[in-house]
Amino acid sequence: MIVKRIFNFALVVTGLFITTNAIAATQAQLDTMRAKSLAYLISQQQGDGSWRDAQGNGIQATAMAIEALYQAGVTTGYVPGVAASWLQNAEAQSVDGLSRQISALVKLGIPVPSQINRLVSMKDNIRDGGWGAYASYESTMPDTAFGFDAVLKEGTFAFSDAGLSVITNMQNTNGGWPYRKDSAGRAKSALVPTAYGVLVLSNYLKARPTAGSVVNTSINNGINWLLANKKNDNGYAEDLDINGVNTPSKPGRIFETSLVKTALSAAKSAGIAAANTSQANQALAQMDDFFIARQATNGSWGGDVFQTAMVGQAQATTVLTDTDRDGIPDSVEAFISGSNVNVADSRNLPKGNGDPGKPPLTPPANDNADVPLPAWAIALMGASMLGIARKKRKASNTNIAAVPVSENSHNNNIE
Repeated sequence: MIVKRIFNFALVVTGLFITTNAIAATQAQLDTMRAKSLAYLISQQQGDGSWRDAQGNGIQATAMAIEALYQAGVTTGYVPGVAASWLQNAEAQSVDGLSRQISALVKLGIPVPSQINRLVSMKDNIRDGGWGAYASYESTMPDTAFGFDAVLKEGTFAFSDAGLSVITNMQNTNGGWPYRKDSAGRAKSALVPTAYGVLVLSNYLKARPTAGSVVNTSINNGINWLLANKKNDNGYAEDLDINGVNTPSKPGRIFETSLVKTALSAAKSAGIAAANTSQANQALAQMDDFFIARQATNGSWGGDVFQTAMVGQAQATTVLTDTDRDGIPDSVEAFISGSNVNVADSRNLPKGNGDPGKPPLTPPANDNADVPLPAWAIALMGASMLGIARKKRKASNTNIAAVPVSENSHNNNIE
């Protein structure tokens, strides 16, 4: 019996040792992961400087690619330069696209006066002070977070600490945020809006410590909700059931996991207690393992520019060595066919869609390339407009004017 207990204890210890090593990606692995992903992004840059996702959409993909390059210190040279030129001249229609456009350009030091003025004009000051998917749309948590974060980064407009209550008031008592609340103030918490809530409030706290009394509790509660909804594979996914219950055995997804990592990292650097616990630190390390295990041999995740850029912008900020000073780090050039670390040759990299074996991507009909609404959102809008029509008929019958309100919700990289 004693021997059996000793053997069982040894198995437990061995299991713990194996598990610990399984969640400890080395710095070399992380460096390789980043270099390969940036090489993939650069190889996928269009000749006009933009990036397109699998559907041909450009604004969000280009903005996020710039963010991923920025995290690696790639802010000069032909690749980010031509990308910034394209993005600066693109016309975003949605709050999502416009906010990402502003954030990316500001990081490169490019003034965006017309874009920020238009974004602020889209803020709904009549009802709750948040942002919806488009101007005059009912506010949602992701759009409101996008708007506040872009305004913070651009710096022209300043909202008071108390103004952040637009975000904190949307939070549920369980610590999570919903996409939007119904007329009774109820809606189940969801992963994407909760991650955005933690992210934007943490960014405000870093920029303005006086906001602590307003946002600290909300951020801590949001982090605890996120950590409680981790998957067994150490990823995260927006797949809670109708009752808002997580199924840990379901697989995590790249977009949601990278978003959670970005949010936790921001909260950690802002000094939030819940983001500096052993549980949070372990979750951050495990997410890196999650990414490494799922990266394709070509450096991408899912062969998608947007998802790959999301992972890149979730990594720690650093400046990589660039011997020839062409804007492409040496470690990245090592994964780009025909690139030479001793020759400034980055201008020759963006060609079509980056793959000579395939024809260039066909741009969408609206070459401004803002992400269109997906089918589920169109259906939601249709239901909303049907409700509006009914209200109008009812109001017409009673000689009372009805004010139409459209609604939309966000998920992943769509709007």
